[in-house]
Amino acid sequence: MSNNSEIKCLQTFLKSQGVDIYPEGFVTGYFGSLTRSAVIRFQEKYRVEILAPLGLFSGTGVVGPATRIKINFFLSDG
Repeated sequence: MSNNSEIKCLQTFLKSQGVDIYPEGFVTGYFGSLTRSAVIRFQEKYRVEILAPLGLFSGTGVVGPATRIKINFFLSDG
């Protein structure tokens, strides 16, 4: 995530996942602590697919390859 439009897309996606993932629902284009926390909640909700293969137990807030794969799965009507 490097530019405002990518971050806005991420925030819009996280918002679409509901208040359990992104209760604030802000779509600002700024990757701050609220967005990071939402990414962590998303990662932990899908721990088996995102974190476990990497040997992680807690979300990192980093939108790396495993997180992107899961997001893209949902965006492709998964």
